[in-house]
Amino acid sequence: MLLSLISLDLLQAVTPALKVNYLGLNWLHWGWAFAAVPQLAAYVGSVGTAALLHRWEPETGEEAKIQPGLVAIAFGGLLLIGRAIFAANVPVHQLGLALGILGWSSGWLGQRSHRAFGHAIGIALMLVGWLATASVIPPWQAISIGGLAASLFWQRLQQHWRQKDLLVLLSIGLVSFGLAWWCFPWSWRLTLMKAMQNGGIPPADVALAGLWLFLYLWLALAFARYLRQREQPQLVKITEQFSLIVGLAVSVVAIWHPLVRSLYFSFGFATLVATLFKRRQIPPLLAYLTQIAGIAALLSWISWFFPNLEQLQLAFLLLALAIALWSFCAFASPNLWQKSSWHLGLGLAAWSYGLLLEHATMKFDAVHWGLYWLLIPTALILLSFRPNFAQPRLTAGLGIVAVLAAQTLTVWRVQPFLVSLGVGTILLVLASQKLHKFSVARLAVGFGLIFSGIASQQLFRANFDFFLWAAIALIGLAVLRDIARAQRPLLAQTYAIAFENWGAVLATITLCIMSIAVVFNGFGWINTEASLPGITRAALLITLVIGFLYVWRRPSNLGFYGLAWAFELFLAAQALQIPEQFTFLAAANVVVGLVAQQVGDRTVRRMNPDSTAEATFPFSSWHIIPILFAGLGCEIAHREFTATTGLYTLATGLTIVGVGRRKAAFKPLTFLGLLTISGGAFELLMHWLSQFEGGQIGDGFAVLTWLAGAIAIVYLLFNRWLSARLRLEQSQLDWVAHLHWFAGSGLSLFALSSGFSSTGTWLWIGAVVVLAAYAAWQGRTQPIWVYLGFAQLGLASHVLVGQVLESSVLAPWGGAIAALAALGVYNLPWRRWGWSSQAWKISSVFLPGAIVLLTYANVNIPSLLLAAAVYAWFARTANQIRLSYVSVLLADWAFLKFFAEWKLTEPIWFVALVTASLLFVAQVDPVFQPIERKEQRHWLRCLAIALFCLTALYQSDGRLWYGFLVILLGIGLVLAGLMLRIRAFLYVGTLTFVLKLLRQLWLYINDNSLLLWALGIVVGLLLIWIAATFEARRSQAIAVLRHWASELEIWE
Repeated sequence: MLLSLISLDLLQAVTPALKVNYLGLNWLHWGWAFAAVPQLAAYVGSVGTAALLHRWEPETGEEAKIQPGLVAIAFGGLLLIGRAIFAANVPVHQLGLALGILGWSSGWLGQRSHRAFGHAIGIALMLVGWLATASVIPPWQAISIGGLAASLFWQRLQQHWRQKDLLVLLSIGLVSFGLAWWCFPWSWRLTLMKAMQNGGIPPADVALAGLWLFLYLWLALAFARYLRQREQPQLVKITEQFSLIVGLAVSVVAIWHPLVRSLYFSFGFATLVATLFKRRQIPPLLAYLTQIAGIAALLSWISWFFPNLEQLQLAFLLLALAIALWSFCAFASPNLWQKSSWHLGLGLAAWSYGLLLEHATMKFDAVHWGLYWLLIPTALILLSFRPNFAQPRLTAGLGIVAVLAAQTLTVWRVQPFLVSLGVGTILLVLASQKLHKFSVARLAVGFGLIFSGIASQQLFRANFDFFLWAAIALIGLAVLRDIARAQRPLLAQTYAIAFENWGAVLATITLCIMSIAVVFNGFGWINTEASLPGITRAALLITLVIGFLYVWRRPSNLGFYGLAWAFELFLAAQALQIPEQFTFLAAANVVVGLVAQQVGDRTVRRMNPDSTAEATFPFSSWHIIPILFAGLGCEIAHREFTATTGLYTLATGLTIVGVGRRKAAFKPLTFLGLLTISGGAFELLMHWLSQFEGGQIGDGFAVLTWLAGAIAIVYLLFNRWLSARLRLEQSQLDWVAHLHWFAGSGLSLFALSSGFSSTGTWLWIGAVVVLAAYAAWQGRTQPIWVYLGFAQLGLASHVLVGQVLESSVLAPWGGAIAALAALGVYNLPWRRWGWSSQAWKISSVFLPGAIVLLTYANVNIPSLLLAAAVYAWFARTANQIRLSYVSVLLADWAFLKFFAEWKLTEPIWFVALVTASLLFVAQVDPVFQPIERKEQRHWLRCLAIALFCLTALYQSDGRLWYGFLVILLGIGLVLAGLMLRIRAFLYVGTLTFVLKLLRQLWLYINDNSLLLWALGIVVGLLLIWIAATFEARRSQAIAVLRHWASELEIWE
């Protein structure tokens, strides 16, 4: 009592209603000793508080502050529930509704007073209460809390019309409606499930609950209509989308149970129809879903009533539905329903195709059922002709795809496939009239061609000849092409092109098959001799057909290639029936190639009789076909190397040259043809050589060298005439001749390394001389050829001297003869004769040295000395000092041979040659002539002289009289240095003299020891005299030393 009075005193500022509410909450804490009182007190307090607060109205200005009375009541209610849960141990799920009511009160007050905090507290309390009671069956409390929450959000939605409030309201309704299913007594639900089980359907409580939610969908859609009346289009859209999502989610649960599925799709279809009825603007998605739901309901009910429906029957059902939908499209005006019906019909048709394809692959003997699917392309193509259909071209295109797909259903058996091809041909012809596309016309002709082929095979069976049929088909295609080309409409022209293209395809396929048969028979892989006459007749017939019906009327590259191919097969098939098959085929191909080339040239000349410019050939195949024929004949001829193999190569080369001379751009072909002709000549000569016995390999190479040189000479002599005939520049023909010269030169080297007979040696020398003559003549314009010719002459001279004249007395004199010849060549008037004199002079300079090197084994000393003299003359005449080094080397070589003949083996002789050579180089080389190079020349001289003196000192050691000679050598070098004013001679001579003199004295003293004392006394007296004289004549001695020092500075 005292606490109540204190509370009243504290709550004087609040209204009486709030005071009574607060006191009531306090007094409800009495009597809790009884078991039912805590739960009852909590509900009485929550309900009473809600009833009293529902009548409270906030006064003006009270929105800005929180009244203490409301806070006290809120804490009082929470305290009451908390005590019941934690003190009285009342289960939470029994007090969930009380929490919800208390939360609703808080939320309602928050909305009335515009306080978000109070509203959030209320939502939180209701959520806690709902969570505590949602799992209780039956969930009356959770549903009641959902209703309270829905009332709050309904009020918010009416105030603000916000999307989030709508979504929360719809979610609360969905959850509450779902919980309402569990409020039905279990006995009712059990009875319903038993009834379903007795009907052959597995019991499914969840599936029935999904069906129950359809009532919610209807309520939601009714609510959407209400929102539409309130002019809230955005909220209407959200409500319908929410309903759609819920419906799709529920379908996942219901789809696995036949009856529920059927009911669900039926309800869905009815719902969508009712929703879209009389609506002006229908969303495309809802239109598609409506028709899908209707079709799904129909299929589901059929499945319910006929559970043992077979796959084939389902395919026919889908086929009928697709036709029905497209029938509706055919008579409906262009709108959304027509479009959706068309698309869904496509889906049903694809589904039925998959079922029929699976059935056809599993049961090959029942593929005739696939013929029914031809109704699909038929309906599509006929639909494309309806004037009120929106997409006729696309429909016709899909009809073509359906025609192609239909063939896979019947391809397993001939008769159904033949019917399918015939119907497909008709449908493609109709589609081409709609689309006017070349690809469709080409496809229609292809279908018709395949149909005619299979029909002919089925009609004649054992007597069917594919090649004969192909020839007849080519005739038919050509006739149809001419008929279509005579018509004016564009479609007829399109078909004319299609007929011509398929003629090319059929001809190509036929020729490929014939080629395989001929090749296999030719190599012996299969034995088809019985069919060779037929192949021959068919190839000839196809050749005539292509020639007269295609090439003659409408010439083209493709036609000419086909004509050549067919004629080649005719030749090959004919050749396989005679003994010398490859010889006949090779000869026939080469002849045809030559004839084709000549016919092409004559035809062009007849077309342009007065034209002097480069002829224009209308078809590129005229250039390629002759080469192909000739090349194939040449290849066949080379299976064996016979006497006539070269003739085939020559003919092939003539054909290539004939084609190459037609255009400037074909010059590479001309070169190739010329080389091929040369190859043929070589083949003829090689076969002729192979008939001989004996001889050496080099002899054959020598003969081939003659041929290469002869061809080069021919090109050289007939250059101008060949240039005009072959339409090549003279310089280009020169390169061809050069190539043969190089080939001949290479063959000559091979011959040289292979060995000759005596006759072959003379042949080789003659051939090399011819090549050298060619090179010499070419040297008139290009000096490098002079060098090449001289090199060949030198090589020929070496062979002549080394092998032919080896035992002759002239062999050792080869170098001398070459030196005299070079001297004569050097002085000839080459410039007056049209050559470059420099090239001949340089070549003549190299000639003696080359001959000397090549005849090094037999060369004599006079030849070496004469060659050295000639090189010395060359060096002086040409003012080329270093050319004299060759003279020095040759002279050294001569001296070495002299030493060998006289058996002079002491090192001093050889070192003397080296010293003399180095002194000559130091004296005449241009590098050492400048003043700044005087020091290097001095050291080179010192090195040369020191090398000789050291050798002399070494050899004379221990020899008395040799020692005196070395002393005299030193004195001579000193005198030479003084006379020639060369320091190297003076220094090295003085050093040699002193060293050898001391060495001689030392050796003499070793034999006579008393002489040492006398010599010492003499040397001492000499030194005393020098010192006394130097002191007396110091100035004169210094002057003399300075004079000699300055003199040495200017010496060499």
